[in-house]
Amino acid sequence: MDGQSGRNTLELIVGIYKSASTGEKVVFPLGAEDAFYTREGIMQHAVHFYEKKTTVENFEDSSITLGSKLNS
Repeated sequence: MDGQSGRNTLELIVGIYKSASTGEKVVFPLGAEDAFYTREGIMQHAVHFYEKKTTVENFEDSSITLGSKLNS
């Protein structure tokens, strides 16, 4: 992996975080003027997912079952 591949990977991760935080589509490449372009910008604008903002009520309890191939 070269430096450009690493940069592209990091930009994709930041884009995913930006989309999750804003609820909007992200256009690549991110420009230097983008609020999420720097670490400081991410920390200032991104949602802190560890901060509880809502509750989960009436959450359907779904079980995970394994198919027959996985039970062998």
